[in-house]
Amino acid sequence: MNGLKDKSILCDTILIIIILLLPLALFTNLGLMPLISDEPTRAVVTLEMILSGNFITPTINGDFYYNKPPLFNWILAGFVKVAGVENEFIFRLPTVSSLLLMGLAITLFARKALGWRNAVMAALMMITSARILFWDSFQGLIDITYSLVTFTGFALLYHLSQRRKWLLMFTATYALAAAGYLMKGLPSIAFQGISLLAWLSYDKQFRKLFSWQHLAGILTFALITGTYYYTYLQ
Repeated sequence: MNGLKDKSILCDTILIIIILLLPLALFTNLGLMPLISDEPTRAVVTLEMILSGNFITPTINGDFYYNKPPLFNWILAGFVKVAGVENEFIFRLPTVSSLLLMGLAITLFARKALGWRNAVMAALMMITSARILFWDSFQGLIDITYSLVTFTGFALLYHLSQRRKWLLMFTATYALAAAGYLMKGLPSIAFQGISLLAWLSYDKQFRKLFSWQHLAGILTFALITGTYYYTYLQ
């Protein structure tokens, strides 16, 4: 028994040390490197929004920018406005913030199945994985934030459907799908449709696809995206 207790204490100590060192790994020299890859595109589109005051129709070098919807640029603009500066650190800060929120989401959604310690461990394994720690975590790209939105949608689909809270499940997941659509476009529609079809078939609740709750979810998606497109067309 003492051996198990000692291992438990050692495990908790290691987790606490990792958590304490994590800010140093994620924030030290975050703004040191110049913007690379797609970072300049995100930054230029955001800065043109701020300078022009036009947050509805994105532009790059004065030309209309159609490659991505504007939600991620709105997030970047919000960080710039709050910080009052426009530099590499601020443009990358949303990525680190989203990564930490992803770790929190994993912990909260996994705690009942795995227990708090294993849930925290799973979150830290994701955050400190080589690809994330040495590449994605210090670039001001859309991917981590988009992954946070998409993962949360998947998690809510599972948890709320297990509790048979159908209206909340459909409206919440479709709202997140709309947020994802306003970040990256059509992939979010595919993720939402395929995940609903696969999970409800597995859960033997396929008939819920033809329910009024599902219709409410679709209307939620249409209201959010439709409001943006209506404003855009003005």
